[in-house]
Amino acid sequence: MLENCDDNKGADSPWVSIGLPVFNGENYLEDCINSILSQSFESFELIVCDNASTDRTGDICLAAERRDKRVRYYRNDSNLGAARNYNLCYTLARGEFFKWQAHDDLLELTYLERCVSVLDANPDAVLCHSLVGLIDAKDRWSGVYDGIIGSDAPRPSRRFAAIILKANMACEIFGLARRAAMDGTPLHGTYHGSDTVHLAAMALRGRFLKVEEPLFLNRAHPDRYSEGTLFEDRSSWYCPDGSAPKVAQWAQYCDYFPIVNELPNFRERLLCYGYLFQWWFSNMHSVRVLVDCLSAIDPRFHRTATRLKQRLFGLRRMGIDWNNWRRTD
Repeated sequence: MLENCDDNKGADSPWVSIGLPVFNGENYLEDCINSILSQSFESFELIVCDNASTDRTGDICLAAERRDKRVRYYRNDSNLGAARNYNLCYTLARGEFFKWQAHDDLLELTYLERCVSVLDANPDAVLCHSLVGLIDAKDRWSGVYDGIIGSDAPRPSRRFAAIILKANMACEIFGLARRAAMDGTPLHGTYHGSDTVHLAAMALRGRFLKVEEPLFLNRAHPDRYSEGTLFEDRSSWYCPDGSAPKVAQWAQYCDYFPIVNELPNFRERLLCYGYLFQWWFSNMHSVRVLVDCLSAIDPRFHRTATRLKQRLFGLRRMGIDWNNWRRTD
Protein backbone atom coordinates (compact mmCIF):
# COMPACT_ATOMS: atom_id res chain seq x y z
CA MET A 1 0.00 0.00 0.00
CA LEU A 2 2.79 2.45 0.79
CA GLU A 3 6.49 2.84 0.48
CA ASN A 4 8.46 3.49 3.67
CA CYS A 5 11.63 5.38 2.88
CA ASP A 6 13.26 4.52 6.22
CA ASP A 7 11.72 2.01 8.62
CA ASN A 8 14.44 2.18 11.27
CA LYS A 9 14.39 5.45 13.13
CA GLY A 10 15.88 4.23 16.40
CA ALA A 11 14.74 1.95 19.18
CA ASP A 12 13.57 4.65 21.59
CA SER A 13 10.01 5.83 21.13
CA PRO A 14 9.54 9.61 21.03
CA TRP A 15 7.36 11.41 23.53
CA VAL A 16 5.27 13.11 20.80
CA SER A 17 4.14 11.92 17.37
CA ILE A 18 3.15 14.48 14.75
CA GLY A 19 1.20 13.15 11.78
CA LEU A 20 1.39 15.24 8.62
CA PRO A 21 -0.89 13.97 5.83
CA VAL A 22 -0.24 15.71 2.54
CA PHE A 23 -1.18 15.66 -1.13
CA ASN A 24 0.50 18.05 -3.58
CA GLY A 25 1.54 20.39 -0.78
CA GLU A 26 4.70 21.89 -2.25
CA ASN A 27 3.41 25.44 -1.79
CA TYR A 28 3.68 25.55 2.02
CA LEU A 29 5.10 22.18 3.06
CA GLU A 30 8.73 23.19 3.54
CA ASP A 31 7.84 26.07 5.86
CA CYS A 32 5.53 23.80 7.81
CA ILE A 33 8.20 21.11 8.29
CA ASN A 34 10.77 23.72 9.32
CA SER A 35 8.41 25.10 11.97
CA ILE A 36 8.07 21.59 13.40
CA LEU A 37 11.76 20.70 13.33
CA SER A 38 12.56 23.99 15.07
CA GLN A 39 10.44 23.19 18.13
CA SER A 40 12.02 23.83 21.52
CA PHE A 41 10.62 20.44 22.66
CA GLU A 42 12.77 17.93 20.80
CA SER A 43 11.45 14.47 21.73
CA PHE A 44 9.11 13.93 18.79
CA GLU A 45 8.76 12.12 15.50
CA LEU A 46 7.30 13.67 12.38
CA ILE A 47 5.35 11.15 10.31
CA VAL A 48 4.66 12.42 6.79
CA CYS A 49 2.12 10.41 4.80
CA ASP A 50 2.25 11.46 1.17
CA ASN A 51 -0.95 10.60 -0.68
CA ALA A 52 0.78 9.86 -4.01
CA SER A 53 1.61 13.49 -4.75
CA THR A 54 2.54 14.52 -8.28
CA ASP A 55 4.42 17.74 -7.43
CA ARG A 56 7.62 18.38 -5.43
CA THR A 57 6.12 17.11 -2.16
CA GLY A 58 8.20 13.91 -2.20
CA ASP A 59 11.47 15.76 -2.84
CA ILE A 60 10.77 18.16 0.04
CA CYS A 61 10.00 15.30 2.41
CA LEU A 62 13.02 13.22 1.41
CA ALA A 63 15.29 16.21 1.94
CA ALA A 64 13.82 16.73 5.42
CA GLU A 65 14.23 13.02 6.23
CA ARG A 66 17.89 13.11 5.19
CA ARG A 67 18.71 16.08 7.42
CA ASP A 68 16.73 15.06 10.52
CA LYS A 69 16.33 11.50 11.81
CA ARG A 70 13.07 12.41 13.53
CA VAL A 71 11.32 12.59 10.14
CA ARG A 72 9.65 9.40 8.86
CA TYR A 73 8.43 9.68 5.28
CA TYR A 74 5.85 7.32 3.78
CA ARG A 75 4.45 7.50 0.28
CA ASN A 76 1.18 5.78 -0.61
CA ASP A 77 1.09 3.85 -3.89
CA SER A 78 -2.15 5.63 -4.76
CA ASN A 79 -4.33 8.41 -3.34
CA LEU A 80 -6.21 6.88 -0.42
CA GLY A 81 -8.32 9.97 0.19
CA ALA A 82 -7.83 12.44 3.01
CA ALA A 83 -9.63 10.37 5.66
CA ARG A 84 -7.54 7.21 5.31
CA ASN A 85 -4.34 9.20 4.98
CA TYR A 86 -5.03 11.15 8.16
CA ASN A 87 -5.80 7.92 9.99
CA LEU A 88 -2.68 6.24 8.62
CA CYS A 89 -0.60 8.90 10.37
CA TYR A 90 -2.21 7.91 13.65
CA THR A 91 -1.70 4.18 13.01
CA LEU A 92 2.03 4.72 12.45
CA ALA A 93 2.50 6.84 15.59
CA ARG A 94 4.56 5.65 18.58
CA GLY A 95 4.46 8.60 20.96
CA GLU A 96 2.65 9.16 24.25
CA PHE A 97 1.01 12.20 22.65
CA PHE A 98 -0.27 12.65 19.10
CA LYS A 99 -0.96 15.66 16.90
CA TRP A 100 -2.21 16.03 13.34
CA GLN A 101 -0.63 18.85 11.34
CA ALA A 102 -1.88 20.29 8.06
CA HIS A 103 0.85 21.00 5.51
CA ASP A 104 -0.13 24.67 5.17
CA ASP A 105 -0.21 25.56 8.89
CA LEU A 106 2.69 26.56 11.12
CA LEU A 107 3.79 26.09 14.73
CA GLU A 108 5.49 28.72 16.82
CA LEU A 109 8.73 27.67 18.52
CA THR A 110 7.25 26.66 21.91
CA TYR A 111 3.97 25.05 20.82
CA LEU A 112 4.90 21.47 21.76
CA GLU A 113 6.76 22.48 24.91
CA ARG A 114 3.81 24.45 26.26
CA CYS A 115 1.16 21.88 25.35
CA VAL A 116 3.12 18.93 26.78
CA SER A 117 3.63 20.89 30.00
CA VAL A 118 -0.11 21.54 30.32
CA LEU A 119 -1.02 17.89 29.75
CA ASP A 120 1.64 16.68 32.17
CA ALA A 121 0.24 18.98 34.84
CA ASN A 122 -3.41 17.97 34.19
CA PRO A 123 -3.81 14.18 33.92
CA ASP A 124 -7.59 14.50 33.53
CA ALA A 125 -7.17 16.51 30.30
CA VAL A 126 -7.09 14.63 27.00
CA LEU A 127 -6.11 17.44 24.65
CA CYS A 128 -4.29 20.77 24.69
CA HIS A 129 -4.20 23.41 22.01
CA SER A 130 -3.26 27.06 21.88
CA LEU A 131 -5.02 30.16 20.72
CA VAL A 132 -5.05 30.17 16.92
CA GLY A 133 -3.29 32.84 14.91
CA LEU A 134 -5.04 33.34 11.57
CA ILE A 135 -2.72 34.07 8.65
CA ASP A 136 -3.09 34.38 4.89
CA ALA A 137 -1.16 33.01 1.92
CA LYS A 138 1.64 35.54 2.52
CA ASP A 139 1.92 34.99 6.31
CA ARG A 140 0.00 38.19 7.12
CA TRP A 141 -2.01 38.02 10.34
CA SER A 142 -5.76 38.71 10.26
CA GLY A 143 -6.66 37.91 13.87
CA VAL A 144 -6.67 35.41 16.72
CA TYR A 145 -9.29 32.71 17.30
CA ASP A 146 -10.10 31.47 20.79
CA GLY A 147 -11.36 27.99 20.03
CA ILE A 148 -14.29 26.01 21.44
CA ILE A 149 -15.57 27.72 24.58
CA GLY A 150 -16.72 25.25 27.24
CA SER A 151 -14.61 22.28 26.18
CA ASP A 152 -12.79 22.49 29.52
CA ALA A 153 -15.98 22.01 31.59
CA PRO A 154 -15.81 19.38 34.35
CA ARG A 155 -18.90 17.45 33.14
CA PRO A 156 -18.72 15.33 29.97
CA SER A 157 -22.19 16.38 28.85
CA ARG A 158 -21.32 20.07 29.00
CA ARG A 159 -18.14 19.49 26.98
CA PHE A 160 -20.17 17.49 24.46
CA ALA A 161 -22.67 20.33 24.12
CA ALA A 162 -19.87 22.85 23.60
CA ILE A 163 -18.57 20.80 20.67
CA ILE A 164 -21.80 20.00 18.83
CA LEU A 165 -24.16 22.94 19.37
CA LYS A 166 -22.15 26.00 18.31
CA ALA A 167 -20.33 26.80 15.10
CA ASN A 168 -16.57 26.61 15.44
CA MET A 169 -13.47 26.09 13.31
CA ALA A 170 -12.72 22.74 14.99
CA CYS A 171 -9.04 23.74 15.14
CA GLU A 172 -8.72 21.48 18.17
CA ILE A 173 -8.48 18.60 15.69
CA PHE A 174 -4.89 19.82 15.32
CA GLY A 175 -4.31 19.96 19.09
CA LEU A 176 -1.91 17.78 21.04
CA ALA A 177 -3.82 14.77 22.40
CA ARG A 178 -3.12 11.79 24.62
CA ARG A 179 -2.82 8.90 22.19
CA ALA A 180 -4.33 6.50 24.73
CA ALA A 181 -7.45 8.69 24.89
CA MET A 182 -7.75 8.56 21.09
CA ASP A 183 -7.77 4.77 21.01
CA GLY A 184 -11.23 3.51 20.05
CA THR A 185 -12.60 6.91 19.03
CA PRO A 186 -13.83 7.68 15.53
CA LEU A 187 -10.85 9.30 13.84
CA HIS A 188 -11.29 11.10 10.53
CA GLY A 189 -14.46 9.92 8.84
CA THR A 190 -15.15 9.98 5.13
CA TYR A 191 -17.39 13.06 5.12
CA HIS A 192 -17.26 16.79 5.73
CA GLY A 193 -17.64 17.53 9.45
CA SER A 194 -16.39 14.19 10.72
CA ASP A 195 -13.65 16.00 12.67
CA THR A 196 -16.38 17.30 15.00
CA VAL A 197 -17.42 13.71 15.79
CA HIS A 198 -13.86 12.87 16.79
CA LEU A 199 -13.64 15.98 18.98
CA ALA A 200 -16.99 15.14 20.60
CA ALA A 201 -15.75 11.63 21.41
CA MET A 202 -12.58 13.04 22.92
CA ALA A 203 -14.56 15.60 24.94
CA LEU A 204 -16.58 12.80 26.50
CA ARG A 205 -13.30 11.26 27.69
CA GLY A 206 -11.72 14.35 29.23
CA ARG A 207 -11.19 18.10 29.23
CA PHE A 208 -9.63 20.23 26.50
CA LEU A 209 -7.17 22.82 27.79
CA LYS A 210 -5.68 25.84 26.09
CA VAL A 211 -2.42 27.77 26.05
CA GLU A 212 -3.36 31.45 26.07
CA GLU A 213 -0.98 32.42 23.28
CA PRO A 214 -1.42 32.03 19.50
CA LEU A 215 1.24 29.36 19.00
CA PHE A 216 -0.63 27.56 16.21
CA LEU A 217 -0.95 29.46 12.92
CA ASN A 218 -3.87 28.48 10.69
CA ARG A 219 -3.48 29.58 7.09
CA ALA A 220 -6.30 30.70 4.80
CA HIS A 221 -5.55 30.47 1.07
CA PRO A 222 -7.56 29.72 -2.09
CA ASP A 223 -6.28 26.14 -2.47
CA ARG A 224 -7.16 24.83 1.00
CA TYR A 225 -9.94 22.27 1.26
CA SER A 226 -12.41 24.47 3.13
CA GLU A 227 -12.09 27.32 0.65
CA GLY A 228 -11.23 25.75 -2.70
CA THR A 229 -13.14 22.45 -2.84
CA LEU A 230 -16.51 22.40 -4.59
CA PHE A 231 -19.40 20.72 -2.81
CA GLU A 232 -19.60 17.95 -5.41
CA ASP A 233 -15.88 17.20 -4.97
CA ARG A 234 -15.89 16.89 -1.17
CA SER A 235 -16.75 13.19 -1.11
CA SER A 236 -13.93 12.21 -3.44
CA TRP A 237 -11.50 14.41 -1.45
CA TYR A 238 -12.30 12.38 1.66
CA CYS A 239 -12.74 9.02 -0.04
CA PRO A 240 -11.97 8.50 -3.76
CA ASP A 241 -13.72 5.10 -4.00
CA GLY A 242 -17.19 6.67 -3.84
CA SER A 243 -18.19 5.12 -0.51
CA ALA A 244 -18.51 8.43 1.38
CA PRO A 245 -21.97 9.30 2.78
CA LYS A 246 -24.02 11.46 0.43
CA VAL A 247 -25.53 13.62 3.20
CA ALA A 248 -22.68 14.69 5.46
CA GLN A 249 -24.68 16.54 8.12
CA TRP A 250 -26.97 13.55 8.64
CA ALA A 251 -23.97 11.17 8.81
CA GLN A 252 -22.38 13.44 11.41
CA TYR A 253 -25.54 13.47 13.53
CA CYS A 254 -25.92 9.68 13.40
CA ASP A 255 -22.28 9.18 14.39
CA TYR A 256 -22.79 11.09 17.65
CA PHE A 257 -25.03 8.37 19.08
CA PRO A 258 -22.49 5.50 19.32
CA ILE A 259 -20.02 7.67 21.22
CA VAL A 260 -22.74 8.83 23.64
CA ASN A 261 -23.90 5.24 24.15
CA GLU A 262 -20.44 4.39 25.51
CA LEU A 263 -20.75 6.83 28.42
CA PRO A 264 -20.85 4.79 31.65
CA ASN A 265 -22.79 7.43 33.61
CA PHE A 266 -26.51 7.08 32.87
CA ARG A 267 -27.39 10.67 33.85
CA GLU A 268 -24.64 12.07 31.62
CA ARG A 269 -25.91 9.91 28.74
CA LEU A 270 -29.43 11.29 29.16
CA LEU A 271 -28.11 14.85 29.17
CA CYS A 272 -26.18 14.16 25.97
CA TYR A 273 -29.32 12.74 24.32
CA GLY A 274 -31.04 15.97 25.29
CA TYR A 275 -28.30 17.98 23.60
CA LEU A 276 -28.67 15.80 20.50
CA PHE A 277 -32.35 16.77 20.40
CA GLN A 278 -31.36 20.41 20.87
CA TRP A 279 -28.89 20.02 17.97
CA TRP A 280 -31.75 20.26 15.47
CA PHE A 281 -32.64 23.76 16.71
CA SER A 282 -29.14 25.20 17.03
CA ASN A 283 -26.72 26.67 14.48
CA MET A 284 -29.26 26.09 11.67
CA HIS A 285 -28.56 22.35 11.71
CA SER A 286 -32.04 21.48 10.42
CA VAL A 287 -31.51 23.82 7.46
CA ARG A 288 -28.05 22.40 6.86
CA VAL A 289 -29.38 18.83 6.72
CA LEU A 290 -32.08 19.91 4.27
CA VAL A 291 -29.55 21.74 2.09
CA ASP A 292 -27.27 18.69 2.09
CA CYS A 293 -30.16 16.40 1.09
CA LEU A 294 -31.19 18.66 -1.79
CA SER A 295 -27.56 19.21 -2.84
CA ALA A 296 -27.02 15.45 -3.03
CA ILE A 297 -29.64 15.51 -5.78
CA ASP A 298 -28.31 18.65 -7.49
CA PRO A 299 -25.03 20.32 -6.35
CA ARG A 300 -26.24 23.62 -7.77
CA PHE A 301 -28.58 23.91 -4.81
CA HIS A 302 -25.60 24.07 -2.44
CA ARG A 303 -24.02 26.91 -4.44
CA THR A 304 -27.32 28.80 -4.39
CA ALA A 305 -27.67 28.31 -0.63
CA THR A 306 -24.07 29.43 -0.09
CA ARG A 307 -24.60 32.62 -2.08
CA LEU A 308 -27.79 33.33 -0.11
CA LYS A 309 -25.99 32.80 3.20
CA GLN A 310 -23.19 35.12 2.14
CA ARG A 311 -25.69 37.77 1.11
CA LEU A 312 -27.51 37.54 4.43
CA PHE A 313 -24.57 37.08 6.82
CA GLY A 314 -21.53 38.21 4.84
CA LEU A 315 -18.54 36.30 3.50
CA ARG A 316 -16.60 34.68 6.32
CA ARG A 317 -14.11 31.94 6.94
CA MET A 318 -15.79 28.60 7.32
CA GLY A 319 -16.95 27.73 10.80
CA ILE A 320 -15.80 30.78 12.74
CA ASP A 321 -17.82 31.62 15.82
CA TRP A 322 -17.54 35.40 15.73
CA ASN A 323 -18.09 35.61 19.50
CA ASN A 324 -14.66 34.00 19.86
CA TRP A 325 -12.92 36.11 17.21
CA ARG A 326 -10.38 38.79 18.02
CA ARG A 327 -9.65 41.06 15.09
CA THR A 328 -6.13 42.48 14.83
CA ASP A 329 -5.15 45.58 12.86
